[in-house]
Parts: sequence; C-alpha cells; structure tokens
Amino acid sequence: CDEQASSPVDQFVAQLLHSLGRIANREMSYYLPIRRELIAWMLAPVPEALHERAAAIAEELTGSFRRRLGNRQTRAVDPESGRSYTWADTLRFEEGIDADELDRITGALCHTNLVREAVLVLHQNRKINLDSLAPGNIWISMIRTRFGRGVYHVGVRLRSGERCDFMLYVRNTAPLDTFLTDLYLMCLAAGIEGETPLTPQLGGYWPEYGIATVSYIPAESIEALVRHMHEHPDHEVRQRLRASWHHLCWSALAAAFEFHRRTERRWVLTGSLARVISVTLDDFDEDARVFSVAGWHPFAGRLGLLLHLKRGFLERIRFHFPELATETHDKILFAAALEVFGLREGVAFLEEAAAEPDDSDAPADELDELRRMITEYTSAIRESGYMPKALHFAIARYRAWAEQVPESGVQARAAQLRQLENNYHIEALTRRFPESRLWLYADTVLQDSPVEGRQTIAQAMNRLREGGGIKEVLGRLYQDLRSKLPRHDQQYFLTRAAYPHLELDEKAELITTSEVGPSRAELVTLHKDRLGGTQRIRPAANAREVDRLYRIFYTGGLGGGYREQEKLLIALDEAEYVIGGVAYIRRTPNHVLLERIAILPRCRGRGVGQLLINEFLRRQRADGVSVVSAEFIRATWLAQFGFKFHPRYAGVVCEIRSKDQPTEPVQPSEGPARDPEFGESANRQAIQDGPASVLSADDR
Repeated sequence: CDEQASSPVDQFVAQLLHSLGRIANREMSYYLPIRRELIAWMLAPVPEALHERAAAIAEELTGSFRRRLGNRQTRAVDPESGRSYTWADTLRFEEGIDADELDRITGALCHTNLVREAVLVLHQNRKINLDSLAPGNIWISMIRTRFGRGVYHVGVRLRSGERCDFMLYVRNTAPLDTFLTDLYLMCLAAGIEGETPLTPQLGGYWPEYGIATVSYIPAESIEALVRHMHEHPDHEVRQRLRASWHHLCWSALAAAFEFHRRTERRWVLTGSLARVISVTLDDFDEDARVFSVAGWHPFAGRLGLLLHLKRGFLERIRFHFPELATETHDKILFAAALEVFGLREGVAFLEEAAAEPDDSDAPADELDELRRMITEYTSAIRESGYMPKALHFAIARYRAWAEQVPESGVQARAAQLRQLENNYHIEALTRRFPESRLWLYADTVLQDSPVEGRQTIAQAMNRLREGGGIKEVLGRLYQDLRSKLPRHDQQYFLTRAAYPHLELDEKAELITTSEVGPSRAELVTLHKDRLGGTQRIRPAANAREVDRLYRIFYTGGLGGGYREQEKLLIALDEAEYVIGGVAYIRRTPNHVLLERIAILPRCRGRGVGQLLINEFLRRQRADGVSVVSAEFIRATWLAQFGFKFHPRYAGVVCEIRSKDQPTEPVQPSEGPARDPEFGESANRQAIQDGPASVLSADDR
C-alpha cells in the first residue's frame, strides 16, 4: 500500500483493530472470528505498522484466552486404581519418532494447556482437564514429514468414551515466516461460521515449542483414491472410478478456487493438487477438503491460475491414468470457477483471464487455445446459463432412476425428486442460482412437455437468472403455460417446483393475481375443516376480496382501515366466499409481524382459525422467515402453535426456522406492547370493545 502508516485511514484501522481485541477480551465467544479477522489484516497489503499492530493484538488476545482457560491440573487420581498420575502418564508414542520432536511434543503436552485448548477450540467448546483422561489415553503417531515440518495425529480418548482427536504441526527446517503463513492461510481458508470447512481449523500456536494444533481430517487424497480404484482387480470398482471422475475433478478444482476466494484472492494452491485435496465418491457430498496448504504461492493472474490448475491437476492425472483422459474436458476448469464465484462474477473472472497479457513462460499456442476455450464457454453460458454441479448430478441421477422405472406414477416421480432435492441441497442452491429448482423439474419430469412449453420454461429461467422475483416470474409462466401444459401431472409438477413445502399428496394449485400489485403466481391449498367442509387458503387475489376481509376485521373490532404494507392470506369456503383471513407485515427478510386474524361469526368453531395459522406459518417458513411475532392479546390462543413469551420481546414469538437456517431474533421493542412504526394497535380497541371482538374464536 502506498499510504503511510500515520495516515488517517491507517489510524482508524488501528483503532478498529484495537476495539475488536477489546470486544474479544470481554466476550470470549468472539475469540475465533476476531482472531481470523486479525490474521486477515496480518496478511493484507497494508503498511507494516498495521501488520505489527494486528499481530500484537492477536498475541494479546491469545494470551488472554489461554489465561481464561484456568489452571491446569498437574496431578489427578485414577478412580479405578486409586493411584495418582500426571500428564506424562497419559501419553503414548508411536515408535520411530524423531528424538528432538519427541521431546518438544512431550514438553508442550505436559507443561502447557495445549491439549485443553485444542479440545476446547476444535471440539465445540468441550472443556476437559487431567482428570478427564485415564493414564495412557493420549496416543501420538506420525502422519508425514513434508515441507520442513512434521505432522502428527493426537488421539485423545476421554473417560466418557468420547474421542477428541487433533493434529500437531511441528516445525523443524521450515522457515518461521513460511510456517506461520501456512497457519494463517489455513485459518482464513477454514472459513467463517456457517461455511463448510475447507481446510483444517487452527487451534493455536505455541511459539516456545514451534508447535501448532489443527483439527484432524481423516482424509484420503484424490491421487491415492484414484490409484487404489484404478489398480483394483474388480472391474466394477474401476467402472465406478470412471463414472465418478467428472464429479471428482469438478469438486477438486472448485476446492482450489474456493481456497483462492477465502484467502482474499491473494493466494493460490500450487504443487500437485491431487495429493492435498480429498473428495468423497458421492456426488451429493460437498465435503471436499484441502488437508494441506503448505504448497501455496501469491496470486499472479487469472490466466496463470487457470493454466496452473490445468497442468497441475488435469494433465497430471491424465498422464498417470490415461484411461481417465476422455472422461472430462478442460472446460471443467471454467465450470469450477463459476461454481465458486457465481454466474456473473465467474463469467467476469474468465473474461478478464482471457484478456490478460502473456506474462508466463507457457507456449503461445497453449495460451491461445485456453483463451479460445474461455470465449466459447462464456458465450455458451451467456446464452443458456450455468448448471451448478449439484443440479447436474441430481438430474443425471433422476434420469438413471427413470430408466429403471419407466412406468412410474406421478407421486413416485415427485417422491424421487423430493429425495434428490434433499440429497443435493437444492433449496440452498437456489439462493445462489435462483433458477435451479425450476431447471431441475424442466429437465426431468417436464422434459417431455411440448416444445412451446419447454421454451416458455427456459425464458422463465432466464428471467430468474437476471434477478426476477420468483412469484412474478412464475405468475407470468403460469399464464403462458395454461394451454401449453394441458396435462394434470405437468400442472402438478409445476406447482411443486414453485412451492417445495407442499406434501406429495396435498391438493394445491396455482392461480395468477394481477389486481393487487403486479401479476404473480399464488398458491391455493385445500383443507378440510372439522365439519368436513373444504376451505381454500390463498393470498387475496383482487380488490373485492381485500374489501371483504377488511369488513370482517372491522366487524370483529380489529379495525377496518387498509394498510398498504399489510399482506393478506384469506380462507374461502366452497362457494368461493371469503370467511376469514390473516393480515401480516414483513418487517425484515427474517421477521414477520402477525397483525390480525378474524373469522366470520357463522364459521367459528370449525377450526378455520387453526387451518389459517398453520398454513400461514408453513408459508412463512418456506419464504425464509425465521421469527413470527404477535401481540400479547393473542398469547393464550396462539400458544397451541408454538408462540411463547420471551424476556427480551414484547408479545409472543414463534421461531419457525428450517433446520439449515440460522435464526435472526427479532429486535426487542422498548416500552409497552405496541408497534411504534404503525402507531397504536387496533387490538387495543378490540380489548375496549369487549370479548365479542377478540380475533378468531375457535377457542371460545
């Protein structure tokens, strides 16, 4: 950086780093993320003064963390034998370990809190001490010696039977700066909370012994896996290798690009990637790991990175295993880049790579061929879009199943798709590639649709790819497909492509609404009430239905004024007459405020209110909402749906997050139970009007 360390920007950054250190010292739950941030600054291209400042704060933070671990026991009593023992009595070593490294490891494990810190950091805050271990319950064995360091496996078995393994990196001939950079890059590449770990997680570094602790990954490199399967006498094993090679390549190259992304795009993996990357054979498993980052190099250009991955992985494997040469094309490099960077950013990365000048020692014809392939690939992607890896293999697996069961029924096909959606995490994929679910259905159960129908679906996928709203796009798609997908099973699959939370045997359909806002596709679900009547639940479709619901609100003492920010979910009887509904406000992407619910007096006691609330909560969960709040007046009735009091919030709250969705709690309200943004609640008037006006009365 050209700026001086004394510039106002650098002074601000230094103060910011100091504040982060103080936060972590006060609340040690922030230790790991703040340590990672400090390490990022230690590697960043900033003045040396900021490097030193970040390093000093990180050292102080580590010291504070270790002091908070408390005193370690130096002696404990074995409850079985009654004999006392020390940390040295818990250690067992494999034969053949270098004497110098053996002494250093023994000293670190016996005279520091290394074991306690490693178990706490690397095993979900598990707190142990000497009395948690029986004599001989720590086994140390060598894994390998490479890049001037020894790598050891430490197997820790607690008295409870739990295993808390980790690894030791012991520096011997590696330069200290190189060794520390390895650890720092590993810490960055491991990722932040919520990301799939890419590399082993850093536990801690003990400079007086030259030893670091990292999480244990029992991994087999791609090269070892391929060699084992290639030399296997069973023909089926060799065939499985050929069938899985496309997945192995795609995942391994994506892991290399992911390392580049997580290390601030300033570092790349070098050397033989097939020896340091591990990928499972299951194409639905995203657990690709880089178990060694010792081979790294500063980033020197996009074209050079692509060329290195082509030579260091694809061509190396093809040279040693010629039978796999025809299973993949070099363009898988580009697919791996888009898998990591996304469609727009990935295409920009490739196009910038093609435009870079020749600054490597590679032959000109090789670089020209690489540029030509990039141009062809990006042109094809701009025209037809990018199919992510998980989607590619989900479609392939469905087609393999369909070939075996050509006469499968509608629900069997839907069930198979549902399994694939879960196995390949299609819901999570749609957050990055919005067209993924529609593409899955289009290339499987809707593949035999008329040509016009497939073209219309392709146009809808393009609109989703360009950022169109899912409901607006599907609303237009549904209008366009009414006559082009006449079969009932095609309508059935189209509905479930739009609303994956629907059960396989659930009766539902799509309608388009245009009078209330832009044209949208809305879901209609059919439910049976307590008397056997059929109730249809859906959003309000026109102004007449909106007016009817607000009249019901007014009659129930809940206020009849229209609020533009309110969204409505209505219940209709068999005559398509509005008999009740819910009004709610989307406060944030993760928080919905339940404003009002009312049922016509003549329809009370039939369970319509319960049907409405259950369907309302289900739709909110499908839309990514994690918290629904309501006011105190509704607490008794809403308790049956999981609404609870919370000491931080006014009213009651229901957490409805899906299992893979983190919760973002509602910000606590100050003062009485009212909504300051929208003024006094209409429910206060309901209280004043007496019990006859209290919202829904299924519980009366």
